[in-house]
Amino acid sequence: MTINRIIQKIINKCVPYKIILKHQIAHAQKYPVITNPKEMYSSVFHIKDGTWELLHMPELYQMSKPYDVKVFHPRQDILLIPNAQVSSESDIIITDSGVVWDKFYTDMFSKGYPCDANYVHHTQDAVWCTKSKKIFKIDGYAISMLGVFSQLWSHFLVQFLPKLFYSEEAGLLKGNNLTILLPSYKDKQIAELVNGVLSKYPNVSIVNVDDKATTSYLCSNLYYIPTASAVTNHAYFESIYDSVIPSRVLDILQNKIKSTYVSKINECNIETHDKLYFIRRTNRIPKNIVEIENFFQEKGFYFVDLAKLSLVEKVKLLYHAKVIAGPASSAWSNVIFCHSAKAILLNSENRVSDSFSKFLMPLGNVETTVVTGWDYKNSIHTDYYIPVEKIQKVYEMMNIE
Repeated sequence: MTINRIIQKIINKCVPYKIILKHQIAHAQKYPVITNPKEMYSSVFHIKDGTWELLHMPELYQMSKPYDVKVFHPRQDILLIPNAQVSSESDIIITDSGVVWDKFYTDMFSKGYPCDANYVHHTQDAVWCTKSKKIFKIDGYAISMLGVFSQLWSHFLVQFLPKLFYSEEAGLLKGNNLTILLPSYKDKQIAELVNGVLSKYPNVSIVNVDDKATTSYLCSNLYYIPTASAVTNHAYFESIYDSVIPSRVLDILQNKIKSTYVSKINECNIETHDKLYFIRRTNRIPKNIVEIENFFQEKGFYFVDLAKLSLVEKVKLLYHAKVIAGPASSAWSNVIFCHSAKAILLNSENRVSDSFSKFLMPLGNVETTVVTGWDYKNSIHTDYYIPVEKIQKVYEMMNIE
């Protein structure tokens, strides 16, 4: 840890938050939020109309039976925005007229904390951002793949990857003088998917951006593509409509990603297993995780960290799995690669309304039972406790051998 970060941690601990915020605002730049970007900027491609998306919520053991509900996802278009400024790990688009910030226009925005790296503060009509120390000019036309959590697998899969396919469908990748701004991907699986699309378009210039929030990129003409699915940053509580993955995105995952990689699994030599357990040992886990893992080990589950595999290895494991289990995590976004499976999903009571992976489960024909227990905090980030006896009853109820 650097001296500056140590000093910052001491300041954050010792100085009241209101004083820190007042100081940050004084050194930030204020921008009005553009409330009607679709009216201000021209649309170059219509992605989708506003749609009611079908969500199947699985059984919550001893609490609720499976049920279906429809949740709304708004109209989306690719807009052409002149003189647009973007930066790493931020959804904020700074323009000559103000800020375009797609999540700001949703009702659930007020129930969470924005995680944009250059975000400082906001009101109902303005946002304060850190001032850029370096600004790089991007001439011609640009597409940005930057955004909050753009380097995290689950978010990338449903929020950012579809942008490339929308761009391809709109014919933008065939154009001349086009630059695509990419994060410096550390996840090899993400990099593989991005390269798989862009390798078909050798005339596209690629810029791997600086990860610093104080570095921005001023695009002469930005093809602005909103995040493809609605996923809150850090919500204070969960609702079933917080995460909405539209059928437009699900079709891409099914027809462009799953079908492509399933066709390759016979080329992969990884050993398959009928039962998979997704490892999670950091935060938002059962306090009795050792006891729970012992239970699944005794049942013959193969423990796997999917992030450590190649993409085709991961797909092959999941496609052949008959049962999957484990604490809720981003690993569950990979259920799309299942062929047909039963699942035991462990989660905190505070997160039982999380709909993210539930939108994806039908793609893998996954029959799921969610199991909860005792939460230690009133927070969606809490650890929790689930008696092994309860998991045993679910195991028997689902007729898992």
